[in-house]
Amino acid sequence: MNRKGISEVILTITLIFVGIIAVGIVSVSVGNLLEKETEQIGIESLLINFDVKSVRVLENGDVAVSVRRNSGEGNLEGINFVFSDGDERKVIEKNTKMKELEQQTFVFSQDELSGISSVMDVSVAPVIALDSGKKVSKNVVETQKVTTLTTDENKELIIID
Repeated sequence: MNRKGISEVILTITLIFVGIIAVGIVSVSVGNLLEKETEQIGIESLLINFDVKSVRVLENGDVAVSVRRNSGEGNLEGINFVFSDGDERKVIEKNTKMKELEQQTFVFSQDELSGISSVMDVSVAPVIALDSGKKVSKNVVETQKVTTLTTDENKELIIID
């Protein structure tokens, strides 16, 4: 009885073909993953920096936060403000396209700050636009702690670090 099996040449060619297909599938999967993750790493997010110039509690209880954008390129879409009373934290995003070295004051109503008994500190974090158009919030770049309360002639409380 003469039985013929798969010759060694056909077996070798089949294994090489399967190996090439496997490498192709893995490279496409890894490539897509790397492309997706590196999009969020961009250097521009490291260049956007802020200074919190002042935090004022107005007579009606609203809070005014004055922020200055320092020099550094980046496609800024907004700022996340993180208010804390020591126990609770509240994040409020404000859309803005502040340019380098520009200063802007943002006012937060008591309704927006519901859940925060009294502001003890305010932190800011940039929200940038990626090349894909997606908005991503980055890490906090500045925190202003409330340590001194003074009153000016307009009876506004000015919080100074």
